[in-house]
Amino acid sequence: MIKILTDSTSVVNQADAKKYGITVIPLTIALGNKSYLDGVTADSDLVDHYNDTHRNDISRSSQPPIGKFVEAFKKLTKNGDSVLAIMIGDNFSGTYNVVCKASKMVKGNINVINSKTTDQSLRHMVVSAAQMANSQKYSIDQIINKVDDIRKHSTLYMGVSTLRNLRKNGRIHMFASVLSFIFHLYIVVNLDINQKLHIAAKGRGKKTFLRWMPRYLNSLKGESIKYMGISYTGDVKFPKLLAQKMQHQFPKVPMILRHTSATITCHTGENAYAVMTCTK
Repeated sequence: MIKILTDSTSVVNQADAKKYGITVIPLTIALGNKSYLDGVTADSDLVDHYNDTHRNDISRSSQPPIGKFVEAFKKLTKNGDSVLAIMIGDNFSGTYNVVCKASKMVKGNINVINSKTTDQSLRHMVVSAAQMANSQKYSIDQIINKVDDIRKHSTLYMGVSTLRNLRKNGRIHMFASVLSFIFHLYIVVNLDINQKLHIAAKGRGKKTFLRWMPRYLNSLKGESIKYMGISYTGDVKFPKLLAQKMQHQFPKVPMILRHTSATITCHTGENAYAVMTCTK
């Protein structure tokens, strides 16, 4: 059999993990001097609350120790099964590189994919791979090709209302080419398949998001979309409005609206959102 492994930024919850037989390795969340496991003992709301009540501190995340992946790979391959690990993009986290090292420490057929994305875009790849693996009709190469095809046809737009968390968590380098270190902007950026960020909108108030939304919806006209997802932190008002408008334009496409992972919340801060689609 082929087993699927991913990390907690994929927002594959415990129910989905059980349903599809997916192994999810949680990243570590640090809130002050206490440590939590993403999706197990910490969620987005907990991180939001901490950031709101500790303005002089910041929540942080870190990749799991290599031993966690070595242990998981040994368990998954002990009966001769193959493993396909689909991980958060290496531009967001060092987790992918840790997993690559761990895979070389375990005997067995282990393949590691850099999804080049995160959140529900990553979830879509992981669940699709698990469904193919569970059918036992596909080889691991066929599943890898399918994941690569999903990656090529996926888009992710992210809106943030503060760069405080990104700066303090050391992720501001992702925005250096488009922002010139102005920390009070409301911004929307697009992450392409080469993990390059392109600015889609910027301004000094929430109307920045409202001005961007019609342009984004117009860009989807004529597209054949098979998946839509919106993840958010903090206030659900704008993400819900956007979800309703997207659902109106594509009534036959399932829409998933949910909180993002605790890890992503550590980096984006409150009142952020991501819009993810995959075309056919």
